[in-house]
Amino acid sequence: MSASLASAGAPVRGRRPGLLSRLLAVHAVWRERRALADLDDRALRDIGVSRGAARDEAARPIWELPGHRGIG
Repeated sequence: MSASLASAGAPVRGRRPGLLSRLLAVHAVWRERRALADLDDRALRDIGVSRGAARDEAARPIWELPGHRGIG
């Protein structure tokens, strides 16, 4: 019984994320894109991102999630 309780909250490899996980990921990406859009030119230079690239990323539709998050 303890083994099933320990694995109950663990993600299963190959399993699609649930609705809550997807909504949380969408919200996180939205916040990150808004923050990127708010950076000044000095901060963008510090992270190696051009103003145009930052503007393009911030303008992406909310449903376009980066592939590295394992969603989408």
